[in-house]
Amino acid sequence: MLTGAGADRMQTGMQLSFGRATDRAAILKEGHGIFLIGSQNKKIEQISRQLLYTIKSKLPCKTKVLTQGPQI
Repeated sequence: MLTGAGADRMQTGMQLSFGRATDRAAILKEGHGIFLIGSQNKKIEQISRQLLYTIKSKLPCKTKVLTQGPQI
């Protein structure tokens, strides 16, 4: 017997939640890179760095942004 406000219907919550998967997951070993961005000048490097700092906050692990010099 249900009593109280809104007792005219029962809630099922996530019991009947059907649908498609919206995310993907990757299994990585420690020390391997996730993203690699190549840039041709300092302006693109600065924009890329800001982008990576935005992405870092979305990841559920500890992250670092590393910068390497030009490779010839």
